Amino acid sequence: MLIDDGQWQMGWEMNQAATAELAYEAGGAPAEVQTGGVLQNAIPKEGGNTFRGTFHTVFGHENLNGSNQTPELQAVLGEVNRNAYSYNVNPGYGGPIVKDKLWFYGAFLRRDQKDWVAGSKFTGEGTPR
Repeated sequence: MLIDDGQWQMGWEMNQAATAELAYEAGGAPAEVQTGGVLQNAIPKEGGNTFRGTFHTVFGHENLNGSNQTPELQAVLGEVNRNAYSYNVNPGYGGPIVKDKLWFYGAFLRRDQKDWVAGSKFTGEGTPR
């Protein structure tokens, strides 16, 4: 699946629950590609005669973060960036509509992340400096 010409990022992300296989080409791109670079081809999952599903999730929060920053490092580096939160919810499910003739498969991806950037105007607590 060709998303763009490699000049800029579209913000598109592969839905892992909907992908059966990924194939990459790093050289000798086909004629339909405008420029060189890595080409990704995604083969989607398909339903079948058996109901099956998958669920993948990831969660992170600033209270779960660790740090090895010592007072000496803080004197040199100052503040560091911190993860406020991040999560990824990715279910997928498929099966038969009409056995041996018609199947379905659907997947959903919800992802978000927020980072507190060191030296920014507002701290993680939302109070101005």
